[in-house]
Amino acid sequence: MSFAWVGIPTSTQAADGFMVISPAPGEVVEEDTVRVVVQLPEGFKLVDPALNSVNAQGEGHVHLWLDALPRHDDAVSKTLDVTPEYTYTNVFSGLHTLRAELLRNDHVSYDPPLVAFVDFETNGHVLTSQESSTPPATPEQDGGFFLPRGRGNSLVALAIIFAIGIILWFLVGRTRGNKTGQ
Repeated sequence: MSFAWVGIPTSTQAADGFMVISPAPGEVVEEDTVRVVVQLPEGFKLVDPALNSVNAQGEGHVHLWLDALPRHDDAVSKTLDVTPEYTYTNVFSGLHTLRAELLRNDHVSYDPPLVAFVDFETNGHVLTSQESSTPPATPEQDGGFFLPRGRGNSLVALAIIFAIGIILWFLVGRTRGNKTGQ
């Protein structure tokens, strides 16, 4: 396993020592299998929420999300209730963000929430068109506005829309404002 820094390596640690130990911030995993290990607060006990739905001090479970919003999705959301580790398989090559949250037995966040993040990269699995649920895009379909496909396109599209709005305000809004102000 080799390590490389991807931009500025980021990792956050929640209060009470809850953190992601593996993968390390900025780590480059040279395969498509990513072993996730979290460190629990001292004395914390992992329990199965299906068997222990009543909250008890010092126990609960961990939810993991790989490149996803905090919601349930079997492909990227995992629950750790026996051991503080999980192995993702067939992880495509590229940059990834792992989010881990320690939850109470009833799936409610602690107050304050105990959340940890880590950014890392994998370099072992190239997503093929057979594995993709959508056919390869043509140049006209890639990202709209002649943008290449990728994660950052929504931000670029928002920036373009914002710029168009400013231009329209400048051309139309200012003219209307001057007419009503006279």
